[in-house]
Amino acid sequence: MIVGGAENWGKGYCSEGVKLLLDYVFYEMNFHRVSLKVFSFNDRVFRL
Repeated sequence: MIVGGAENWGKGYCSEGVKLLLDYVFYEMNFHRVSLKVFSFNDRVFRL
């Protein structure tokens, strides 16, 4: 399975992955800030 494949869009896989990653970064690694760079044409990432 490729998470980025069109057949997997809208199923919440990326949302769940980002939540897990941020939980780990903030609560386990004690980071205070995270940044992200994205392409301007990627509308889905802005909704995320």
